[in-house]
Amino acid sequence: VYIKFRGLKQEEHEKVVNYIKNNPLVGWLVEGDGSWDMVIGIHAENLNNFYKFKIAFENEFSDKISELSTSTQIQAYLYPRSYIFDLPREEILLYSNKNKVQLDKKDKEILRELAINSRNTIIDIAKKTRLSERTVAYRIKQLNKNKIIMQYRASINLERINYVFIKAFIKLQKLTQEKKQEIIVFFRNNNNVVHNVESLGEWEIEPEFELEGINDFHKIMNEAFKKIVYFLII
Repeated sequence: VYIKFRGLKQEEHEKVVNYIKNNPLVGWLVEGDGSWDMVIGIHAENLNNFYKFKIAFENEFSDKISELSTSTQIQAYLYPRSYIFDLPREEILLYSNKNKVQLDKKDKEILRELAINSRNTIIDIAKKTRLSERTVAYRIKQLNKNKIIMQYRASINLERINYVFIKAFIKLQKLTQEKKQEIIVFFRNNNNVVHNVESLGEWEIEPEFELEGINDFHKIMNEAFKKIVYFLII
């Protein structure tokens, strides 16, 4: 969900943020400068649940929303931080067409603790979930095997290392599958791209960058510009 607000005051901003944070469907929230003030990532079981969130949010803040747009992820790609470490550009697909795996309550409790802190030990998780260490170890092994857990990844404070996060929204000219694949490969091979999304909405591709500055972003986009109609920055 992409939102542009109409002159939010500080207390109104806090109300919006708290509303978003307290919704169990929200996976992440980004605030920034550019075409959108906020971008909200929603993890919903189906489109009906997503639609309910959208309608409720619009009704709650209708007088403060200037513009709201949505897109649905078709495929997402995760890449290592090769700009910091000399790592190969291994690509992780976050979605697949493999058979669905049913999670039970115990699996969800374990995943919850890992989501809070992936450095939690098996002993820590066992205590917090009231499961045996053997059960926790076995279930984590199965979650890895079934590709439920794709990766253990550190969250880096980019400001402390003088980097910035930039997300772009790209509409491709005369879209074909070949052209889309060409631009996906282009971003896959760029060390500053840490995440990329194929989406269904107003734009087709949403790459995310971690860079030393906006000038580096423009250099990358200039290389790909002949493939792009326009791009928006947040």
